[in-house]
Amino acid sequence: MSDLLIRRRHALGMTELQQRVGQIADKMTARFGAQCVRHGDVIRIEHRDVKGTITMTLSEVVIEARLGFALKLFKARAEQEITRILERELTP
Repeated sequence: MSDLLIRRRHALGMTELQQRVGQIADKMTARFGAQCVRHGDVIRIEHRDVKGTITMTLSEVVIEARLGFALKLFKARAEQEITRILERELTP
C-alpha cells in the first residue's frame, strides 16, 4: 500500500514523456541524493525516506511511494510540490 499516489494525465508522445520524466528523476537524484533506476517505462526511486515508482503510460504518469516517518509529516506539501512539477514538466 502506498502512502502517496499521484496520477497526472498528459498528451505527450512516449519518447518525449520518457525524456521529461527522466529529467525530473535526474533532478531528484542531484537535489536529494535519491537513487533512480529506469526499467522500461518504470523508474524506481529509492532514498532513505522514500521508496516508490514513477510509471509512464500513453495517457498518464503514476507516482506511488512509501514515505518514511519524517516525510509523512509533510505529505500534503510533497503532494503539492510533485503536482506542480508534473504540471510544469508535462505540459506540451
